[in-house]
Amino acid sequence: MEHLGTFERALHDRSTFAVTWEIVPGRGAVEAAQDAAVRMAGEAAAGGKVHAVSITDNPGGGPALSAEMLGVEIVRLGIEPLVHFTCKDKNRSQMESLLHGLERAQVRNLLVMTGDYPKGGFAGQAKPVFDLDPTMVLDLVTAMNRGLEVPGAKGPTRLAPAHFVAGAACSPFKAVEAEQMGQYYKLRASSSRSWASTPASSTSCRGWCGDSAMRTSRSSATSTCCRSARPRRCTAAPSRAASSPTGCCTC
Repeated sequence: MEHLGTFERALHDRSTFAVTWEIVPGRGAVEAAQDAAVRMAGEAAAGGKVHAVSITDNPGGGPALSAEMLGVEIVRLGIEPLVHFTCKDKNRSQMESLLHGLERAQVRNLLVMTGDYPKGGFAGQAKPVFDLDPTMVLDLVTAMNRGLEVPGAKGPTRLAPAHFVAGAACSPFKAVEAEQMGQYYKLRASSSRSWASTPASSTSCRGWCGDSAMRTSRSSATSTCCRSARPRRCTAAPSRAASSPTGCCTC
């Protein structure tokens, strides 16, 4: 695949333990928090053991340096960013615009999430948006990867295909079936270049594997399933549950 990056290769390689390192940009542009984030990304690039630097998007609902902008800066350090792409404060037009910019900057790894509910910002409470949910954003990303068809005065035209590797946060720990189905829909919306991040435990993998092997990612104790597809029941016994720091299994 022409645009296969380091992070995507790690997800697809059964012999590779995919590693991401999460950084929090913090509020401001040239404050100590931003300098520390860039410094840690540089250290990760020099160390050669981290496959992608994960960048949070306004964690806790407060304003912070844009994960997209910091991702553009980090990719120049020689390591791939993994941008958290949230739905809480962007409408569909803004999302598409940001995705076009990320594709042009060759920042292609995305973790699509709802995001933390907005809290206080400048001079008051920030207004939430939630125009699209993560499943719909994954549909948008898939359409862009295929070549987005857009209307025009002389008929529809198709844009050049993008090359995003988009993942979603999925939890197998829901109380009722109605809540659980929303998690499965994220997997169904995923394309062949997608993956899912799940809370890890020695028992969480059973019944929560796609059609391809589960991967383990050493980032906030999450496990990663690459090439997410329609879920099926895992028939293999959990492996590495005792020795893995995330207690994940391979299905």
